[in-house]
Amino acid sequence: MARPFEWENRNALLVQTGANEVRTRPVGVPKWIRDATPDDVDKEFVVPSGKIWDLQAILLTIVTTETAGNRVLVFTVLDDADNSLLYMPENANITANMTGRCNYSTSGTRTSSAIAGRDIIPTMKLLPGYKLRIWDDNEVDVNDDLSVVLHVIEYDASS
Repeated sequence: MARPFEWENRNALLVQTGANEVRTRPVGVPKWIRDATPDDVDKEFVVPSGKIWDLQAILLTIVTTETAGNRVLVFTVLDDADNSLLYMPENANITANMTGRCNYSTSGTRTSSAIAGRDIIPTMKLLPGYKLRIWDDNEVDVNDDLSVVLHVIEYDASS
């Protein structure tokens, strides 16, 4: 009769490799990371030390003020030396007094409209110290409200 056992890393996949041998293999932890700080149109997320992020999706929502001007949301990935690895401006025309939404995803179909768009991003593993930055490239009004939600799978970098 098999005896139950405990393993230290509960975020691990159990893999049977032989009749009497079971090993663990680390798996990622799905995470949703949100920054909805008001009056802020420049967001930055840093991969923590000892972690790796597998970027799955990004949802951007911007609520604009009455200040006239076109907002151009930009999403970029920077390495730990601030070199740009990916630069994606959003093509949606976001103007005054509106709510604009944009999705970036590793799968799906690309769409674009005045209030919502979806862009496909490459599959990326972000190493410790890498950054995701999202901002209004035109800097129309610092009082616009930009909300960002990231969906990542987080792994231990030592795995």
